[in-house]
Amino acid sequence: MLLSSFRRSFEISSFHSPSSVDHIFGHFLCETLLADLTMATITVLLLVPAADETPYTETLCETLYEKFGITQVIVRSATAPADRLLTAVGAGPVLYVVLGTPTPSTAILEAESSAPVLKFEGASDPVSTALAIAKFCSLASAEVRAVVQTTVFCSRQARLVEDAQWRTRSAPYAAAITTCFDQNLQITGDNVQVEGCLRGKVRDRYPGPKHLALVTTDRQSGFDRQLAQVPFKGAVLNLTSAFWFETTAHIIPNHLISVPHPYVSIVKKCTPFPIEFVVR
Repeated sequence: MLLSSFRRSFEISSFHSPSSVDHIFGHFLCETLLADLTMATITVLLLVPAADETPYTETLCETLYEKFGITQVIVRSATAPADRLLTAVGAGPVLYVVLGTPTPSTAILEAESSAPVLKFEGASDPVSTALAIAKFCSLASAEVRAVVQTTVFCSRQARLVEDAQWRTRSAPYAAAITTCFDQNLQITGDNVQVEGCLRGKVRDRYPGPKHLALVTTDRQSGFDRQLAQVPFKGAVLNLTSAFWFETTAHIIPNHLISVPHPYVSIVKKCTPFPIEFVVR
């Protein structure tokens, strides 16, 4: 009624053509509906079996509230009369969630309710169930949608790390790493004897006529002691340093000349400025 009155008053009080009125009114209608949908608070009705495991439901409710900010969560029995479940909530978006085996009441609810009904049979992880529920709730809440997006991204990153850890434990990778060390394919500086070489905790310095060669080794140091050798650590550290030296070269000049090998940087001879600081 409000939107219809607005359209009539807009047509009377303006000099726009009918097509222009329709375009502006349609734009206003879309923005109004979108704003209402974004600000809507969805109600989640959890329908649990009679012999429900209380810890599962409690964890599910806590996760929906604490992690996704879904505050309107109501727990009801799945065996309650269907007409009572249909009138359990007032106006506004609602999502019915059936935990466990469906009952005759939930079957009637699914057939007669205009709201969506989610069913989780045999679900064992309340956190995963909460995420699935939150995905549906994100359709009616921008805040929930932002949390869901962050949660999915973090979960994907965790799976990538787990996959990388399993992959590097497999026999082909373990054999490749062992062969790499056995054949001295990595530059560690341990077997290189050059006059004037200086050995640091991680890097070795080799003098040249005009420049220096800095070798970033695989040594892992801590508390001024060598703890272990990490495969390819030197290459990663050296190439990361080279990237930032090149990226910031237009801001301030640096000593880097070239990177002929993943472990090696050719640099200018510089006068040390004996100040060290660590940024974390």
